[in-house]
Order: sequence, then structure tokens, then C-alpha cells
Amino acid sequence: LARYYKNGIHGELRSRPPAISPVVWSTIFTGRLPEEHGVKDWKSSQSTYRKVKTVWEIASDKNLKTFVFNVPSSWPPTKLNGVMLSGFPLSGSQIGGNTGEVLGLDQLFNLRTNFVYRNNAAVLRNQASALEVGQWSPWFHVPLSVRHAEGVMKIKRLDPDRYYFSPFYRVDDGFVLSYPADLRSRYESKIGDFYIPEGPGWSKHAEPDTPRYLYEHILDVSKIQTRAAAAFASGDWDLFIYVNTLVDRVSHPYWAYMEPDAFEGVDRAKADKYKDTVREAYRQMDVQLGQVLAQVGGDDFYLVIVSDHGFGPSKNKKLFIGTNRFEGIYLVAGPGLHEIRGPRINIEDAAPTILYLLG
Repeated sequence: LARYYKNGIHGELRSRPPAISPVVWSTIFTGRLPEEHGVKDWKSSQSTYRKVKTVWEIASDKNLKTFVFNVPSSWPPTKLNGVMLSGFPLSGSQIGGNTGEVLGLDQLFNLRTNFVYRNNAAVLRNQASALEVGQWSPWFHVPLSVRHAEGVMKIKRLDPDRYYFSPFYRVDDGFVLSYPADLRSRYESKIGDFYIPEGPGWSKHAEPDTPRYLYEHILDVSKIQTRAAAAFASGDWDLFIYVNTLVDRVSHPYWAYMEPDAFEGVDRAKADKYKDTVREAYRQMDVQLGQVLAQVGGDDFYLVIVSDHGFGPSKNKKLFIGTNRFEGIYLVAGPGLHEIRGPRINIEDAAPTILYLLG
């Protein structure tokens, strides 16, 4: 990021209300405000609600090879001259809550425990029992007979008798998240690994054990998503789009530990332990950007970086989360450009800029 910052135009990219990821990214990639593009809230966040064309659809219509990865509000995937792996939210991609559960092994068989864990209690118990305290299991396959689905999960042993069980992430062919429809399975067969389109949520940020597992799990899924994007980055494309959600998913639950004085009653021991987590997420995102660009190779292309919003502490001093701010960033680097501080622009200015660079 520093290298491109020194060789490109950069400035403030102002978001628009509502600062909700599917809404804002739809504005970024259509150049239209919500009333025009149709994605107005979480309920209308699927691609089927979009009423206007995206940058990738316009480029595809012009016979430009277009690769799209992990863009919010791009599910279900749409046909294009290229490939797509859809981004969140994806209905049915996770089972067992969007964050997972902290349980003792005896609770796996409890009738009040989520059915996804009860359905696989024996498998989960065997995987969990082999772990040392603080250790993660590898990803492992689990069936879900009541839904006729296949998925993957992982476990972290938090204490001698308590474990974090991830959500059940669907990986079966019945859940289509790519274009072409078999792209995901072809990719997974090629690398001998799996692809997870939506990582864990942060809704359980206030629970006492959440910081012990959430960042590590979010980072793991983010690396999986970036490996997939990087695997295609060396291909024959004219437009390559990738949204990295790592810093957003980390900033919400960990911001209060980075800035405890902005809140009332933050646990100081936790703040000391997790104070660098948000900053580390930015460092990791920088590493992942480097991995994708390394596969692109050379400098004969335009790089456009945008955020859908900024971040800051919650205005409610007793609510220990980071919240969205309208002040975000943009950066454009490439042939013929040099470092200047650009004007403040709005999120709807990104799409026409990209189309201009595409000619």
C-alpha cells in the first residue's frame, strides 16, 4: 500500500447512508445511489434486487474478460464474460449461526444445542478430544443428513473442558456461488482445498470468550478467499475485482480494545491483550494485497483501491464496538500517474472512473 500511495492519486472517498456493505458496494460498482440500483438494505441485498448494470456487466458486454471475487451483493452469481465467486450475504452458506458456539463436549448431545452440532456430535467430539489447549483443528468435512448438505468446520480448544466450534460452512455442489456453476469445484479440485465465501460474523462480540478465537478464524477464512483470488490473478483478464472484508470484520468486534478510552468500562486486561488486533488486520490485508498483485506481475495496469466506509468508535460509550464512518479512502495508481493528494470524491464516482480507465 505504501508503494502505491507514493505513486498514485489518493484522497478521501465519502460514503453515503445507509453505510451497509451490500448497499455501498452496489453504489461503488454501479455509480448509482440505492434508489436507482435497488439494493437498499440487508433484506434487498441479493443480486436479484439490482436494477442497473454493474461495472463488471458493462465491461463484459463490451467483450472485456472480467474476473469478480467476493463482492458483497453479488449472490446469486450472474453470467458474464469471465468468472465470478460471489460475496456475502449468501443465503444458506452457513448453518449453526454466523459466529459459531463455545460448548463443552457434553453439550454437543444436548437437545437445546443447535442441530448442526448435535447431528455431528460424534465426529466433533473425536476432533475436539485430540486438541491441546489453544490448538486449532484442521478443517474437516462433516455431513448434514437433515439438509442433505456437505460442509467443513474447525474447532479451537479454549480450556480443558471448553471448545469453540465454528459454523458449518457448506461446500456441496447443491449450493451454487460461482459462475460458471462448476468454477468453485474445479478450483477446489485443482488446489486440493476448499473455498469459504462468507466468514464468521461478529454478533457475539460481547461474549467473554469471543476475542480468543474470532480474529484467528476471520483471518483464516480471509486467507482462503485471497488464495482463490490470487490463483486467478495471473489469468487473461481485462478487469479484475476483489473485495477483501478482513478489516471490516475485525474492526467491529476489536475496536474498543484498540481505543479503550473512547468507551466506558472496557476490560483493561483485554485491551492490553488485543490492542493491536485491528492494526494487525490492516497489516495482514496489506500482505494479501501483495499476494494478489504478485500473481498479476509487472506494473502495466491501473490499480484502484476503495473502501466502502471508514471506522471509528461507537457513539454509545457502553457498546464496545467499532462502527462505520462515512469518511473512507481511495487510491488510483498506474501508468502516467504520480503522487498527488486528490479531491474528496463520493462512492458513486468510483464506477465511472473505472469505466474511463477501461476506455
